[in-house]
Amino acid sequence: MASNKVIVPLKGTNVKKGVNYIKTPDGNLAVAADQGAGPGRPRKHDVKVVAMKSIEIIQTISANKREMYMVAVAYFDDQFTAFNEGERVRLRNVCRQIGRKGYNSKRTNYARLLEDCELEYSWLVEAARMTPKGRLLYLAHAMSHADETTD
Repeated sequence: MASNKVIVPLKGTNVKKGVNYIKTPDGNLAVAADQGAGPGRPRKHDVKVVAMKSIEIIQTISANKREMYMVAVAYFDDQFTAFNEGERVRLRNVCRQIGRKGYNSKRTNYARLLEDCELEYSWLVEAARMTPKGRLLYLAHAMSHADETTD
C-alpha cells in the first residue's frame, strides 16, 4: 500500500514546468498569501547618475537646448573629463570624425536613455544653470508635474 505522503518543495522551486507554487501538507497553496514581485522590472539605469553626469557635461561644454547631440556624444565618450578646458573643441572634432549618422545615432540612444529615466533634456539644461540645491528641487518639481500631465 502506497503512503499518502505529501512532499513540500522549497519556496520558489518549480513543481511543474511553468508552474511556480507550493502546497502545504493540507493541499492548500502556501504562496497565495505573498504579495508577489512588485510593480515590474527595475530601471536599467540610475536616474540620479544619468542626471548628474548629463548636468556635468552640459556645464562643461556650455551646451544649450539645441546641442543635445554634443551632450550625447560626450555621455558615451570614455575620454570625456568633466570641467576640463578644451572639451568642447575636442567633442566637435569627435563629431566631425564620426559624421552625421554617428552623432545622430548617439543622440537617439541618449534620448532613449532619458526617456527610460523619465527625464527631459530641457530640464537638464535648465538645472545645469542653477545651484546644486536649486537643481535638485527643480528636477523634482519638473518630474512631479510631468506625471500629472500624463495621468
